[in-house]
Amino acid sequence: MLKVGLTGSIGSGKSTVARLFADRGFYLIDTDKIARQVAAPGSPGLAALTAAFGREILQADGSLDRARLGELIFSDEEQRRRLDEIMHPRIMAVVDERLAAYGRDHPDGIAIVDVPLLVEAGLFSRFPVIVLVYVTPEVQKQRLMARDQLTAAAAARKIAAQLPPAAKRQYADFIIDNCGSLAATARQVDEVAGRLRQLAAGRNPVRRPGPPVKKG
Repeated sequence: MLKVGLTGSIGSGKSTVARLFADRGFYLIDTDKIARQVAAPGSPGLAALTAAFGREILQADGSLDRARLGELIFSDEEQRRRLDEIMHPRIMAVVDERLAAYGRDHPDGIAIVDVPLLVEAGLFSRFPVIVLVYVTPEVQKQRLMARDQLTAAAAARKIAAQLPPAAKRQYADFIIDNCGSLAATARQVDEVAGRLRQLAAGRNPVRRPGPPVKKG
Protein backbone atom coordinates (compact mmCIF):
# COMPACT_ATOMS: atom_id res chain seq x y z
CA MET A 1 0.00 0.00 0.00
CA LEU A 2 1.21 3.48 -0.87
CA LYS A 3 0.62 6.08 1.85
CA VAL A 4 0.31 9.64 0.57
CA GLY A 5 0.21 12.74 2.76
CA LEU A 6 -1.89 15.56 1.30
CA THR A 7 -1.32 19.01 2.74
CA GLY A 8 -1.74 22.70 2.03
CA SER A 9 -2.01 25.97 3.87
CA ILE A 10 -5.25 27.61 4.96
CA GLY A 11 -7.22 28.89 1.99
CA SER A 12 -5.34 26.70 -0.50
CA GLY A 13 -8.35 24.62 -1.51
CA LYS A 14 -6.90 21.40 -0.15
CA SER A 15 -10.34 19.98 0.65
CA THR A 16 -11.34 20.43 -2.99
CA VAL A 17 -8.26 18.54 -4.14
CA ALA A 18 -8.93 15.81 -1.57
CA ARG A 19 -12.43 15.35 -3.00
CA LEU A 20 -10.99 15.14 -6.52
CA PHE A 21 -8.69 12.32 -5.44
CA ALA A 22 -11.59 10.55 -3.73
CA ASP A 23 -13.67 10.91 -6.92
CA ARG A 24 -10.88 9.09 -8.75
CA GLY A 25 -11.15 6.08 -6.47
CA PHE A 26 -8.43 6.79 -3.93
CA TYR A 27 -9.02 5.89 -0.30
CA LEU A 28 -9.24 9.19 1.59
CA ILE A 29 -8.65 9.76 5.30
CA ASP A 30 -9.68 13.22 6.49
CA THR A 31 -7.87 14.13 9.72
CA ASP A 32 -10.15 17.11 10.34
CA LYS A 33 -13.12 14.76 10.54
CA ILE A 34 -11.13 12.47 12.83
CA ALA A 35 -10.32 15.47 15.04
CA ARG A 36 -14.04 16.05 15.52
CA GLN A 37 -14.54 12.40 16.41
CA VAL A 38 -11.74 12.20 18.99
CA ALA A 39 -13.08 15.38 20.65
CA ALA A 40 -16.74 14.30 20.61
CA PRO A 41 -18.87 14.71 23.77
CA GLY A 42 -17.95 12.10 26.36
CA SER A 43 -14.64 11.24 24.71
CA PRO A 44 -11.27 11.11 26.50
CA GLY A 45 -10.05 13.67 23.98
CA LEU A 46 -12.64 16.24 24.98
CA ALA A 47 -11.96 15.53 28.65
CA ALA A 48 -8.26 16.22 28.08
CA LEU A 49 -9.03 19.44 26.21
CA THR A 50 -11.34 20.63 28.96
CA ALA A 51 -8.73 19.87 31.61
CA ALA A 52 -6.12 21.84 29.65
CA PHE A 53 -8.18 24.84 28.52
CA GLY A 54 -11.12 25.00 30.91
CA ARG A 55 -14.85 24.57 30.49
CA GLU A 56 -15.06 27.81 28.53
CA ILE A 57 -14.25 25.80 25.41
CA LEU A 58 -17.54 23.91 25.75
CA GLN A 59 -20.87 24.89 24.26
CA ALA A 60 -24.08 24.73 26.26
CA ASP A 61 -24.75 21.16 25.11
CA GLY A 62 -21.31 20.00 26.26
CA SER A 63 -19.77 19.77 22.80
CA LEU A 64 -16.52 21.43 21.83
CA ASP A 65 -16.73 25.08 20.83
CA ARG A 66 -14.10 24.96 18.11
CA ALA A 67 -14.33 28.69 17.43
CA ARG A 68 -13.69 29.53 21.08
CA LEU A 69 -10.78 27.10 21.27
CA GLY A 70 -9.36 28.65 18.12
CA GLU A 71 -9.51 32.09 19.72
CA LEU A 72 -7.61 30.84 22.77
CA ILE A 73 -4.75 29.30 20.83
CA PHE A 74 -4.59 31.64 17.83
CA SER A 75 -1.89 34.00 19.04
CA ASP A 76 -0.39 31.81 21.77
CA GLU A 77 2.34 29.42 20.63
CA GLU A 78 2.40 27.61 23.98
CA GLN A 79 -1.33 27.01 23.89
CA ARG A 80 -1.09 25.68 20.34
CA ARG A 81 1.64 23.31 21.46
CA ARG A 82 -0.58 22.03 24.28
CA LEU A 83 -3.42 21.48 21.83
CA ASP A 84 -1.15 19.58 19.45
CA GLU A 85 0.15 17.37 22.25
CA ILE A 86 -3.41 16.41 23.14
CA MET A 87 -4.87 16.00 19.67
CA HIS A 88 -2.15 14.79 17.32
CA PRO A 89 -1.43 11.44 19.03
CA ARG A 90 -5.14 10.65 19.19
CA ILE A 91 -5.75 11.64 15.59
CA MET A 92 -2.77 9.73 14.24
CA ALA A 93 -3.72 6.62 16.24
CA VAL A 94 -7.02 6.56 14.34
CA VAL A 95 -5.20 7.23 11.06
CA ASP A 96 -2.84 4.32 11.71
CA GLU A 97 -5.77 2.01 12.49
CA ARG A 98 -7.54 2.93 9.26
CA LEU A 99 -4.38 2.60 7.20
CA ALA A 100 -3.67 -0.83 8.67
CA ALA A 101 -7.21 -2.01 7.96
CA TYR A 102 -7.15 -0.66 4.41
CA GLY A 103 -3.70 -2.12 3.77
CA ARG A 104 -4.81 -5.59 4.83
CA ASP A 105 -7.65 -5.56 2.29
CA HIS A 106 -5.84 -3.56 -0.40
CA PRO A 107 -2.10 -4.31 -0.24
CA ASP A 108 -1.62 -2.63 -3.63
CA GLY A 109 -3.93 0.29 -2.87
CA ILE A 110 -3.28 4.00 -2.42
CA ALA A 111 -4.37 5.89 0.68
CA ILE A 112 -4.52 9.67 0.70
CA VAL A 113 -4.29 11.17 4.20
CA ASP A 114 -5.45 14.79 4.35
CA VAL A 115 -3.30 16.50 7.02
CA PRO A 116 -3.51 20.34 7.09
CA LEU A 117 -0.50 20.85 9.38
CA LEU A 118 1.55 17.92 8.16
CA VAL A 119 4.80 19.91 7.94
CA GLU A 120 4.25 22.13 10.97
CA ALA A 121 3.49 19.12 13.17
CA GLY A 122 6.52 17.18 11.94
CA LEU A 123 4.34 14.38 10.53
CA PHE A 124 5.91 14.36 7.07
CA SER A 125 8.21 11.44 7.86
CA ARG A 126 5.17 9.15 8.18
CA PHE A 127 4.46 9.33 4.45
CA PRO A 128 6.64 8.04 1.61
CA VAL A 129 4.94 10.53 -0.71
CA ILE A 130 3.67 14.05 -0.02
CA VAL A 131 1.38 16.09 -2.25
CA LEU A 132 1.18 19.82 -1.63
CA VAL A 133 -1.74 21.99 -2.72
CA TYR A 134 -0.14 25.34 -3.46
CA VAL A 135 -1.51 28.84 -3.99
CA THR A 136 0.20 32.22 -3.99
CA PRO A 137 -0.12 34.37 -0.85
CA GLU A 138 -2.46 36.79 -2.64
CA VAL A 139 -4.81 34.05 -3.83
CA GLN A 140 -4.66 32.50 -0.36
CA LYS A 141 -5.73 35.79 1.25
CA GLN A 142 -8.51 36.50 -1.23
CA ARG A 143 -10.01 33.03 -0.89
CA LEU A 144 -9.81 33.10 2.88
CA MET A 145 -11.54 36.49 2.97
CA ALA A 146 -14.33 35.21 0.73
CA ARG A 147 -14.74 31.88 2.51
CA ASP A 148 -14.77 33.14 6.09
CA GLN A 149 -16.06 36.67 5.48
CA LEU A 150 -12.88 38.18 6.93
CA THR A 151 -11.26 41.56 6.52
CA ALA A 152 -7.88 41.68 4.82
CA ALA A 153 -6.20 42.25 8.18
CA ALA A 154 -7.97 39.32 9.83
CA ALA A 155 -7.12 37.02 6.93
CA ALA A 156 -3.49 38.11 7.09
CA ARG A 157 -3.34 37.24 10.80
CA LYS A 158 -4.70 33.75 10.17
CA ILE A 159 -2.27 33.17 7.34
CA ALA A 160 0.66 34.39 9.44
CA ALA A 161 -0.13 31.78 12.09
CA GLN A 162 0.89 29.01 9.65
CA LEU A 163 4.00 28.18 7.73
CA PRO A 164 3.98 30.00 4.34
CA PRO A 165 2.98 27.77 1.39
CA ALA A 166 6.33 28.39 -0.31
CA ALA A 167 8.20 27.00 2.70
CA LYS A 168 6.36 23.68 2.34
CA ARG A 169 7.45 23.11 -1.23
CA GLN A 170 10.72 21.46 -0.19
CA TYR A 171 8.75 18.67 1.48
CA ALA A 172 6.54 17.90 -1.52
CA ASP A 173 7.02 15.14 -4.05
CA PHE A 174 4.16 16.54 -6.12
CA ILE A 175 2.77 20.08 -6.18
CA ILE A 176 -0.73 20.93 -7.39
CA ASP A 177 -1.08 24.60 -8.24
CA ASN A 178 -4.62 25.55 -7.26
CA CYS A 179 -4.50 29.21 -8.30
CA GLY A 180 -6.54 28.68 -11.42
CA SER A 181 -9.84 27.11 -12.38
CA LEU A 182 -11.31 23.90 -11.03
CA ALA A 183 -10.76 22.31 -14.42
CA ALA A 184 -7.07 23.22 -14.33
CA THR A 185 -6.74 21.75 -10.86
CA ALA A 186 -8.57 18.60 -11.92
CA ARG A 187 -6.12 18.10 -14.80
CA GLN A 188 -3.23 18.29 -12.38
CA VAL A 189 -4.92 15.82 -10.04
CA ASP A 190 -5.30 13.43 -12.97
CA GLU A 191 -1.59 13.73 -13.71
CA VAL A 192 -0.57 13.15 -10.10
CA ALA A 193 -3.06 10.30 -9.77
CA GLY A 194 -1.41 8.58 -12.71
CA ARG A 195 2.03 8.98 -11.16
CA LEU A 196 0.80 7.65 -7.82
CA ARG A 197 -0.66 4.57 -9.49
CA GLN A 198 2.70 3.97 -11.18
CA LEU A 199 4.47 4.23 -7.83
CA ALA A 200 1.99 1.90 -6.15
CA ALA A 201 2.47 -0.65 -8.90
CA GLY A 202 6.24 -0.60 -8.50
CA ARG A 203 8.63 0.27 -5.75
CA ASN A 204 7.56 2.98 -3.31
CA PRO A 205 9.92 5.95 -3.14
CA VAL A 206 11.85 6.55 0.05
CA ARG A 207 11.79 10.10 1.37
CA ARG A 208 14.62 11.57 3.38
CA PRO A 209 13.05 14.82 4.58
CA GLY A 210 14.94 17.47 6.45
CA PRO A 211 14.17 18.63 9.98
CA PRO A 212 10.76 20.10 10.83
CA VAL A 213 10.36 23.70 9.74
CA LYS A 214 9.36 26.08 12.50
CA LYS A 215 7.56 29.28 11.68
CA GLY A 216 9.49 32.44 12.52
